[in-house]
Amino acid sequence: MRSNSMEQIVVATLNSERPLNAAKDTTYLYFLDTDLNLIRSTLGHTDNPNFRLGKGMDIDKDDNIVVTGAQHSPGGSTRDARNLQGVVKFDREGRYLWTSYISNSINNVSGWGKWHSIVESVEQDGYVIAGAESYQTPSEDTIISRASIAKLSYDGDSLWMHTYSYREGPRLQEAFHDIAATSDGGYIAVGSSAHYDAVDESLLPWIRTIILKVDKDGLLDTTLVSVLDIDSQENNLSIYPNPVIGDHLYITQSLDQDLRIAVYNTQGQLMDNYRSDNAQHTIILDVADYDPGMYIVTATNDRGHKYSRKFVVE
Repeated sequence: MRSNSMEQIVVATLNSERPLNAAKDTTYLYFLDTDLNLIRSTLGHTDNPNFRLGKGMDIDKDDNIVVTGAQHSPGGSTRDARNLQGVVKFDREGRYLWTSYISNSINNVSGWGKWHSIVESVEQDGYVIAGAESYQTPSEDTIISRASIAKLSYDGDSLWMHTYSYREGPRLQEAFHDIAATSDGGYIAVGSSAHYDAVDESLLPWIRTIILKVDKDGLLDTTLVSVLDIDSQENNLSIYPNPVIGDHLYITQSLDQDLRIAVYNTQGQLMDNYRSDNAQHTIILDVADYDPGMYIVTATNDRGHKYSRKFVVE
């Protein structure tokens, strides 16, 4: 629910048939006055999109309405079902304009990949969305969702998408649940990192609050950058800040390779390990419990080549 410039209350809602039929799911709108009297409804519009409404909604400077959700497309079985996560846009009168599917979600069977929040961009040239990218094996023995931020144009074109990992492991669900623009032209996203392994107590706490601040392009502040060279100057992995003054080290690769990232202390003890499989992914390493001193980051590609770089925790 949001208010537009005409002081109307706009409510996005879902029409779902019984028995459940995903092909008949449609998203439509109610327009109410401030006394909650119905002005109009788009329920009867024949072009309402086949879209399962999510939780994100915004009204832009021109009173256009955007909502997040997914198109649920059942296949031959439940396992083959897919959830195509995206954004639907309506004009100020509630007429359907377009649907845009934004995601790199892999095997989004259980619907872990979702866009939870949407805001108009600070540059007023599109929308920024926050949620999660599904990363689930076909056997479903590992469920992973990565916290994600993306931007699309006013016409629904994908402009960029970045994913973030706070922890690594099986049955890990990380997602941003809300995003807001900041006065300096960036964004703050908040969410959670949940690990559903009740056996391994080393993973405690099983649920952590996550908060991230990025610039207008969805990137972290890289003022202080240390570069780990891989093959050439064009192929590198950035670690920052170095030395680490606070609680977090940020690791971002600028190439599209499947890299295994490991962190060791100077005695050779493994401290953390992650996987980074594309150039838009950032690992956020919690070093709050690291002792002050020097550590080594290694990156191993799919050819077995290994490269290393040092960083210091103060």
